[in-house]
Amino acid sequence: MDSGAGQHLCSENALPPALLQEVTPCEGIQLSTANGIIPARGQLKLSFLGTEGTFLLLDNTPPVLSVGRLVEDHSFAFHWKKGHAWLETPSGKKVTCSVRGYVPLLNARALDCRRAVASQNEHDLAYPVDTVEPPEGTGTSVVGSQDCFNDCMNVQSEERVQYSVHLPAAPNINAGDGGADEEVAQEAADPEGVVQEAANPEEAPVEAANPEDGPPQAHDGHGEEAEGGDPLSREERLKADANSLAHQLCHIPLNAHCPVCQEAKAKAKPARRREPTIEDVPSKWGECLLADAFNLRELSVSLEGEKYGLVLKDLGTGLMQVYALRRKSRVMVVCAIREFAGPRTQFLTLASDNAKELIAAAKFEHMLLLPSTPWRPTSNTRIERVMQLVGDGIRVLLLQAGLPPSWWPYAAQAFSMARNIETPADGSASAWMLKHEAAFEGKRIPFGAEVVFRLPPPYRSGGKFGPRGARGIFLGWHMQPGMTFKGDYQVAPVDDLLDTTGQKVRVMRVKEIKLLPGGPPSFPLRQARLEARGDRLRERVERDLDDIVAVEPVADEYDANGNPRAGKPVGGNDPLPVAPPLAPPPMQAIEDQVPAPDQDPEDLAIEDGDISDGDDDVADDDDDDLAQDGDGPSSSTGPAPRARRLPGKFPVQPKSPPKIINSDLNDEVVIDFDAVNPKRPGSKAYELYEQYKSAKTVGEALRLGASKGHIRYDVNKRFARIQAMLCVMLICAATSSAPLADVWAMNAQTADGRAGLWDGREVHHFTCDRELSEGPTAQAALKLVRRHAGTHVHASLPSSPWSSWQQLNLKKGSVAQRKRIEQSREQSMASVKAFTRLAKAAVARGGCVTFEWPKDSLGWKQPMVCKMIEELQLTPVDMQSGSKEWRIMCSSGAIGAALRQRQPAGLREALSQGMQAHEDAMNVGEVVTPAMSAECHHCVDSVPAYTCDMFADAPQVHHVVCMDLTLRPQHRPRNSQYKFGMWSGLVTRIIPAGSPEFRSEFCQKALLKEKGTLENATVWDISTVREWSDVRNDGSESLVGRVFAIMGEKGSERGIQNPADRTYKARVVFAGNNVQSASGTAPHELYQEISQTPAAMNTVRAALALAALRGYVPKVRDAAQAFIQASIYDPGKRPNTWVRLPKSWWPASWSHMRDPVVLLKRALYGHPESGALWDRHLKAILSKLGWQAVESHPGMFVHQTNAILVVYVDDLLMAAPAEEEDRLWSQIEAHVGFGGPAEPISKFLGGHHEVKSRNGVCEVKTNMRDFIVDAVEKYKQEIGVTKLPAVRSPFLDEDFIPKGQDAPGMMAASCSSHLMKLLFAARLARPDILVPITRLASKVSCWQLCHDRHLHRLMSYLAHHADLELRGSLSTADLDTCVLVMSVDADLAGDMETAKSTSGMYLELRSADDQRCWPLSWRSKRQGSTASSTCEAEYIALATCLKAEALPMLDLLSTALRREVHLNAREDNTQCLAAVKNGYSAALRHLPRTERISLSVCHEVFIENEDKHSLVYEPTESHKGDVFTKRLGPAQFERAIRMLGLHKMSASA
Repeated sequence: MDSGAGQHLCSENALPPALLQEVTPCEGIQLSTANGIIPARGQLKLSFLGTEGTFLLLDNTPPVLSVGRLVEDHSFAFHWKKGHAWLETPSGKKVTCSVRGYVPLLNARALDCRRAVASQNEHDLAYPVDTVEPPEGTGTSVVGSQDCFNDCMNVQSEERVQYSVHLPAAPNINAGDGGADEEVAQEAADPEGVVQEAANPEEAPVEAANPEDGPPQAHDGHGEEAEGGDPLSREERLKADANSLAHQLCHIPLNAHCPVCQEAKAKAKPARRREPTIEDVPSKWGECLLADAFNLRELSVSLEGEKYGLVLKDLGTGLMQVYALRRKSRVMVVCAIREFAGPRTQFLTLASDNAKELIAAAKFEHMLLLPSTPWRPTSNTRIERVMQLVGDGIRVLLLQAGLPPSWWPYAAQAFSMARNIETPADGSASAWMLKHEAAFEGKRIPFGAEVVFRLPPPYRSGGKFGPRGARGIFLGWHMQPGMTFKGDYQVAPVDDLLDTTGQKVRVMRVKEIKLLPGGPPSFPLRQARLEARGDRLRERVERDLDDIVAVEPVADEYDANGNPRAGKPVGGNDPLPVAPPLAPPPMQAIEDQVPAPDQDPEDLAIEDGDISDGDDDVADDDDDDLAQDGDGPSSSTGPAPRARRLPGKFPVQPKSPPKIINSDLNDEVVIDFDAVNPKRPGSKAYELYEQYKSAKTVGEALRLGASKGHIRYDVNKRFARIQAMLCVMLICAATSSAPLADVWAMNAQTADGRAGLWDGREVHHFTCDRELSEGPTAQAALKLVRRHAGTHVHASLPSSPWSSWQQLNLKKGSVAQRKRIEQSREQSMASVKAFTRLAKAAVARGGCVTFEWPKDSLGWKQPMVCKMIEELQLTPVDMQSGSKEWRIMCSSGAIGAALRQRQPAGLREALSQGMQAHEDAMNVGEVVTPAMSAECHHCVDSVPAYTCDMFADAPQVHHVVCMDLTLRPQHRPRNSQYKFGMWSGLVTRIIPAGSPEFRSEFCQKALLKEKGTLENATVWDISTVREWSDVRNDGSESLVGRVFAIMGEKGSERGIQNPADRTYKARVVFAGNNVQSASGTAPHELYQEISQTPAAMNTVRAALALAALRGYVPKVRDAAQAFIQASIYDPGKRPNTWVRLPKSWWPASWSHMRDPVVLLKRALYGHPESGALWDRHLKAILSKLGWQAVESHPGMFVHQTNAILVVYVDDLLMAAPAEEEDRLWSQIEAHVGFGGPAEPISKFLGGHHEVKSRNGVCEVKTNMRDFIVDAVEKYKQEIGVTKLPAVRSPFLDEDFIPKGQDAPGMMAASCSSHLMKLLFAARLARPDILVPITRLASKVSCWQLCHDRHLHRLMSYLAHHADLELRGSLSTADLDTCVLVMSVDADLAGDMETAKSTSGMYLELRSADDQRCWPLSWRSKRQGSTASSTCEAEYIALATCLKAEALPMLDLLSTALRREVHLNAREDNTQCLAAVKNGYSAALRHLPRTERISLSVCHEVFIENEDKHSLVYEPTESHKGDVFTKRLGPAQFERAIRMLGLHKMSASA
């Protein structure tokens, strides 16, 4: 009985041959079913239940009566109560139906159907209408007996027909013509007519769509023979199956007697679904691939941080696999697809939803994409049902094994393999058999079962007679690429799961494994969990159960992450303690991108070629991150590292910064749109923008045709600016009245927790019921500060604990009184601490702070309050209010002056005037999201650094508040290019293209100059203009890209305020990140020249040293527009490159063209090959002019006149004899265009060089004072301080705290930017800071609070030692006698976490009398392997530095000086010296294997060639390499850097 079916249905298999002859065709009738659109095979008229009806014949359908037809056409009535259903005929007779599997069934004997023949009248009603219950023994099965069927159908022939209707396995069968789905339970009848209930309703749809996915074992209704020959009952069979090995592999179908199934598969009533029609279903491997992804919440993130799962299934064979991914990107998806397919399979099609990473992967793998309908998961039900099945399987196996959710990758792959190798219910071949054409040869073991395996040799203990086997937990089968199995299993030793300190769980791959003998498989972890839970329950019962309070669950009890919120019990006032969730949140499949209510639809748009490879949580991931992904264990292929912590929990990455939302766009909000239309001309967006761009408010823009989505998009894209909304935050936790608090609350008329208005400002009230020290309240308060620049924060905190009466009670009161007072004081200080953090955030964003307490309060003397006053720089204002004298602390001088000059009854007016004066002084202006400054490049960050420990997971948004530059309390926006430009070694500030500064007169002048230069140089040929479609169709291989302009201010560290005095430089560049090819080939496969070799820092210093030895004056020149001097146009040898010019540059003759492109003739900046082409072009010129390249030092050239030339991209440094200098420059200038004449070196590569010669002695001084001061200033702005303490060394006394034992650092987001900039200075001229930088750089990925302290110490050192300069000197008399000195040192296990040592080296050119030296290179690097002794660490340092630094420098000096240069190596370890002398050491015999170091190399260099090179002992006290390996005390550090040649700059400098 089907209420959702619009027709009566029957199958041909259920009819005898006599009735089949009466079937008539029914063309054009199609039904929408769970198996897709199915045409009816025919129709047959039958009489039943006293009426006549037409049955449609479908394949594989059970006999179905349409309740709707019976009720509407024949006036039947249908009734259904719990456990009882019946039909009522028009004459009032009652026909009972039985309910099985939530489906009403009509007994076959009651349904006496006959043929509808016009000449017969006896066919009307042939059943006993008074039958209320079915006759005994007939049962209620749809499967009728032979006699029953023939009697009921009244067949003319005497032929007896065996009638048996087999219901399909799918419980959701759409039997109607209107598209509705009906749930029919899966049934299999036994001889007694007992109906077997369906398995999990949500698993069955998959089984219906794919027969190979059916249940592992189905009963045919005949049962098993018990003793004595009686068949087993259904219940007995289910009990037996619950503990069977076949059921424990993947727990399908659901078994009512299996506790794991009941606990893991509890779910709601399934939703109705519709299976799409696939016309050509593939039948073999490698044709069609189904793919979809699911994400997990924080508690289910895997041990290695994988929070996404990718499900892949071959549609032809049904073989599937699940891959754990760290992020959703094209790279990760492609790797998973290739791992699944193997090296010899290329899938033809990919069926998936519209996830951008899947679309990008399909394009990259050249697969035909078959996407589903966006935002309609029902159109992709084949893979969606697999996702549901996988989710259930993972939960079941984790629960069965007793493992935490973080082990889900192992459970997912084990479940997939179990499904692959099981035999379907119909006895057909398994998915594994269809793929490999052979049975699975591995062992079938349940996930999490206890096994015995053979330990690999490195993990055995007990010597020769120790056990070779161990007990472990089975974690699945290890699969090779292409889903092949080589006999490897994954197992975790049980001993590793013991609760010991620091114990890791090793996941091993083994071949020898078997279940424990005797009995069913055991699951030790699950059993231990159950026993532990039972012990806790018994302990709870033994205590008392009377204090348990029942609490009704509320809808808002859990937050978005599934964690309990703080709530209140019924009838109580104390908040309930927030406990961690007992179970992980459910896994959810990722559907198509659906815009959130506050999300722009345009944000989801994907243009051609713009499909990003990044995931949704971690921004801006691209394909170049593939190498980065390889740093850690592979997360796309499943295998995990061998060492893991069992209860691993990884932090979730911060969310993306929020954008403008609807609440920010009230009608009265003032807005300013760009006058120049930024949209694409000719588009609808362009025309609409022209209509509303003149609006001054949001409401006016809405009336002119804009929607809030358009306005949000314009503001977020910086096409419009909204005015800042000023805000006041009133923190009134005190219960008594206070002067300022009363003014705010009374005039704003706010209720607790709701915002009111006061003098045009929003007032947000936080009272004692919403204490700021609570996490959610504090987070809400910080969000207000982020949203409203220039927020005023006022606090009136409880002062009663600090009154004189409480002081008396504290001395003479009872114990309970004293305890209560102490608790209230602790709470008061907690509120002060929370207020201080919030106040810092407000002040840093241009706001102000007031704090009021009674003047005689003892709280003013508390250290925390004194610290607050000092940090916020508060000044007092005393006033009388009633009978009490109050003290108000103000951070703003304007508010303080206004309060002091107030009239007796004018507190409100004084407060308003003071705030207005403060806002005018601070110039609180417009807010732009994301941040962009209009006139100056100083802006502030929304989340101050010192609040990150409280709100590390809070999203950040960049705002701009222009302030007085003398105050400079701003914070740098993290990872924002709008404030300080790119964090590179050079200090050129990038100006955003959409900023007013970019459109200013001075920037446009620089842009026109650049454009004219390129046109004069014929970088592109306008006469070659063609439509790109024509170029693409002409058959030749070509590339195309667009050009755009970038603007920068050179020398931005000087801080010039007048734009007219700034030096702007424009550069028109080629968009090399978005190149298309005519044939569709990946552009990088067509590139020919992509490598470039500029000179290194040590090469530049070596060139200056050679100039000093020969008495040359080094001079530099800059090649003008260097790249465009190289040709990129080479017909016949390389593909032509075409460019799209900006539309504003189009000539009038191009107006009719749609996509014009012109031929690129010169290597334009930005093209991936430009740098290499310029490098090749310049090398060819220099070689032609007689310059010889030094192979060991790229970028270094020597001439037969002893001249030296160093090339760093477009900067050339030459040192030549005075009589040859002009000629050599002229020769080069004949082929290379320069921007100016040669000048003595002054500023080169960001450093200031001063070269002086006197009496044949040349001295060079190199400093980076301006560069370091700029870096320190940016750090100070970010942390919100004006000065840093003076220190003598960059090292703290404390060492780093081990990973995971300290809180996350506040500078985690920006530490890499600071260290990157300082590293440039360390490599160029500041060797004293190399060690602290390299030590901190190794901790960037796991930044903690201790690293914040070390970074602060380094910045404090640089703030007071920025004026150190590196000095070196040599004489022309040292030309033939100078030697190369290498000081090498190493520590032992200096890294606490890895126990690895650090190699240090200082290389210099020294005079023979040791009176003069010239620094060349320095090095501090952690060694690759763990040294077992100091001798080993020293030998590794000596060998690696000799190979990487000394020998290449010897080659350079020998080539330039045209003589052999002596190498003098200095070592402070005698054992290392002995090992080098002997040429062998038993303790170092493993170095050729671990470090690829031959023990004979150092012996050959220093001992066999001792006349050329020497290795001598030098005490540690005078060893220059010692400072590069360890932390030194202040006195030792100062002495060490003086030996290196670092000295204070002179006063004149």
